[in-house]
Amino acid sequence: MNILDIILSIVLIFFSFVGFKKGLIKITLFFLACISGWILAGIFEPSLSKFFPEISLNQNIISGIIYFVLISITIIISNLLAKPIKSLLSIFTFGLSSLIDRLGGLVIGCILSFFIISMILLSLSRITYHFEITEKNKITEFASTTPLVKDKIKSVEEQIKNSDISKFSIHTIKSLNLHNLPFIPHDFSNSFEILYNNVID
Repeated sequence: MNILDIILSIVLIFFSFVGFKKGLIKITLFFLACISGWILAGIFEPSLSKFFPEISLNQNIISGIIYFVLISITIIISNLLAKPIKSLLSIFTFGLSSLIDRLGGLVIGCILSFFIISMILLSLSRITYHFEITEKNKITEFASTTPLVKDKIKSVEEQIKNSDISKFSIHTIKSLNLHNLPFIPHDFSNSFEILYNNVID
């Protein structure tokens, strides 16, 4: 177990616990909010990025900020809707069993943790292989061959190779073709393919 395994284990345990504690309805809304936020970010990120031409930040950082903000907004909205929806459903179902609600929340929490881990790995691959998928020019070709960049890429690949959770998640993402879903940006899909070929094959 390495540092990446520890981080991903914390994500798994945390969201599974949150799912059990919050229950099926609340955690389902949270899960849907994360997915909706990711989809909206994938749709609007290219347009929103054009509003920041003067900011001296890496394009990856700007994209990451946009994703974070839009996902956060959808999560806040889901939290506002959770209580009235839960009350309404309880009335129509004559009260949802607390045990079923919590066990259902645990299952959704596990699914959500896999979704979060997948986003982490996709984002990590996008950052790691930035120069490989960026349009080739003299600057990117030079940067991709510098010892610093090559060492960083090798370091990330070694962390993933020694992480059982990462390898299992990458296999699952690849098997289910999740990285090619319509709302996943092509840059993320292409960088994930490079990660899979370099680490798993």
